[in-house]
Amino acid sequence: MNRAARTYLRRVSRLMCCSGEEKRTRLQGLRESILEASAAGQPFETPDQVAAHFGAPEAMAEELLESLPLEEELFRQTRRLALLRTVVACLAVILICSGLAFLFWLTYDSPVIDLSDLSFYTKGI
Repeated sequence: MNRAARTYLRRVSRLMCCSGEEKRTRLQGLRESILEASAAGQPFETPDQVAAHFGAPEAMAEELLESLPLEEELFRQTRRLALLRTVVACLAVILICSGLAFLFWLTYDSPVIDLSDLSFYTKGI
């Protein structure tokens, strides 16, 4: 299998959101189809040529995932939900830390800058 076919398979694999075992099983069929087309004389020099023959990686990934069993579909949805929860939790931690840092900055009595004497700033007016 040449580099273009491997690149196409890698793109399809990255777009598939299912268990590793299910992904390997479904990609094996696609891999065999690509090998058969190559043996039949179809030259695949670029990943775009592979996509022109088999379809865009996005469409191929969706087609391979169409007939997923119910438990695999649940796996996909819970995996996406877990990722969303992780992102939201990270953003919440960042916001809380930023808020605490801002409050600390507001209440910190800095010995370097003394804003109690503003006459320095208003002398020229």
